[in-house]
This record gives sequence, structure tokens and C-alpha cells, in this order.
Amino acid sequence: MKISYIFILLVVTRLYTITAVPRKRQVAYELPLTSVDGGKGYTFPISFGGQIFNVLLDTGSSDLWVSEIRCSDCGNKRKYNPKQDGSFRTNNKPFEISYGKGYVQGYIGSADLSLNGALIPQQVFGLAMKMADFQDKPFDGIIGFNFEFPTPLGGQSAFMYMVDNSMIPNPRFGVYLGRESEGNGNAGRLHIGDIDRTRFIPPISFNRVGRNDHRWVILLRSIMVNSQTYPAFRRLPCLIDTGASVLKIPYSDVDGIADLIPDSAVTDNHRLLVPCDSTPSFIITFDAVSYTIPPRDIIINRYDDKLCHTNIIGRPERRCTIGTPFLRNVYSVFEANPSGNYIGFGLLVPGYSNETL
Repeated sequence: MKISYIFILLVVTRLYTITAVPRKRQVAYELPLTSVDGGKGYTFPISFGGQIFNVLLDTGSSDLWVSEIRCSDCGNKRKYNPKQDGSFRTNNKPFEISYGKGYVQGYIGSADLSLNGALIPQQVFGLAMKMADFQDKPFDGIIGFNFEFPTPLGGQSAFMYMVDNSMIPNPRFGVYLGRESEGNGNAGRLHIGDIDRTRFIPPISFNRVGRNDHRWVILLRSIMVNSQTYPAFRRLPCLIDTGASVLKIPYSDVDGIADLIPDSAVTDNHRLLVPCDSTPSFIITFDAVSYTIPPRDIIINRYDDKLCHTNIIGRPERRCTIGTPFLRNVYSVFEANPSGNYIGFGLLVPGYSNETL
């Protein structure tokens, strides 16, 4: 008997379901800035575990700190309670941050940070247990918006986390610093991931940050005082710092500027004094674009019957810091790109430059 074998090839077909993964939504964030201490700084609210803090916007640093609940040296600031935040982690590593004036000490932790709806998981920050010259400042902490990585505390700024994780449509933030005549007010705007095109007259003129700089530093081309160019400033590296309420320049240059303003003087701690009834004009040039700082942003209060303090002070290094006296007169854009970092300035729309809130 002939036996025939019939082989049936069973083809098993596996069906694959292709699931479309939605692209992470990129959102630009707008935060109102509150002018504090007569326009010397600008703050906005952040939250750790539902605990809200008003922190100073600081492009001159990279890290974030707030006061810890046990700090007896932190004045009337709102204080962070780690036990009320389930996301908090720490290895109790100590830290200290020194600023141009003052310092904070404490330990390092991490927790989920909320920034106007943006969630930054396990943001590294400092919990201050001791401080000097910050107790009476009208803010609860400082948030750095620098691009440095790693930061001195070993993490990265909230801004750079948003850039690296594609949370925002553009790797930039725009800053408008408004004015106030008295009291505190809603005096500015911070846009993260975009810029506010209603605040400036196009175009934005960009300046490249030095390749070896780890902060927002660009080269100053010149300063003109009372229509006279002061030559020593040519190609002087300058930190653009929203957390500074002054213009810091080398000691010798404070003396040089004093020579250009009749009847002016310099104090023992290298602060420029000018006649209170004077109207000195300052024009700062970056690259090929010039910007004016009006006398109201230079002259601050009386020194004696004839002379007034200014916001221009000396420093030992051959560098400068450009703070809010200049930044209130421009719209500023800080851009972090893999190919290079840039700072841009735009002339303010008429009305904003004279805004009083």
C-alpha cells in the first residue's frame, strides 16, 4: 500500500499593531515679573510640592536655592519644608554660593519643580540654612537661568532642562524689565521658549557668547559718556545679568568716566558720584548697535548736598557686569544652541521704555 504524506505548511502570520506615539507637545511659557526693591530685581513664583516661593530671576548664575524650614538666619522668607514634599530627595551634601555681595550656605536636594505649569522632575537645588546680606531682600530665593552644565550644585538650570528635553519650541527666553514709580507691581515679562514681539522694534541684534565662556558673556565694543567715547572699554567681556542692579566696571575705568563728567567724584569703595542736577548720557555699543541708558537709570540717591550716588561701581577684574540699569531699556533674548550661544537686544517699542507701573 502506497502511503502518501501530505505536508501542510502552516504559515503563522503575526499581526503587528503600529501604535502612533504622540509627539511631545512643546509649549512656550509666559511669566509675569514683579519688580522688587525699587527695580533692583525681578521675581516670579515657582512651586515645590505645592509650596510657593517668589524667586529672583538671575542670568548671572545657574543654580536655584530657597530657604529651608529650619533656617533661623533667613529673615521673613517663605521656607521650604522637605517633609511636606513627597518628591524630595537628598544626600545632605553641603553647598555654599557666593554672590557679588552676600552668600548662602546649606545642603543640596532635589524635588519636582513646577514653573507656571512646566514640570521639571528632580530639579537640583540648594536648601539654605545660613545666609549673609540676603535676610532682608524681598525674595525667597534665586533661580539661575545660565546654560552652564553641570552647575556648581551638580545639576542643570530649569531652562536648560526644558531645552534638552524639547519642552519648549525654541531654545531661548526673552526678558522685558518694566519700571515702577513706587511700591511693587507687575513690571515685566519672562517668555521661555519664545519671545514677545509686541515689546520691541525688529530686528533683534544678536551677539555671540564666547566659546570658552560658561555664562552669558559678550564683548562690549564701546561706551560713550556725554558724547565722548571712552576707549578703554573696547572688547571688554561683560556678563549680562538680570540679577545685578548695577553696572560693574574695572576700578580704573570708574575714574576715567569721572573725568568725563564735570564735578563728579569717586568714593573710597569705587562708586561713581555725579552732581545731582546733572544729566549724564551713557551710550553702550555691542557689535555695531548702540543703546542709551538715561540718567534716571544711572543716578539713584543723594550722597551729600551736591553729589548723588550712581549705579556705576568698580571691580578689580578686567571684566564688566551689565545689570538692570541697562536691561530696563532693551528687550533681551538669551538663546542656547548646540552651534553656539547668543544674546540679542531689541529697541523697545515707544511707551514701554517709559512705562511706569
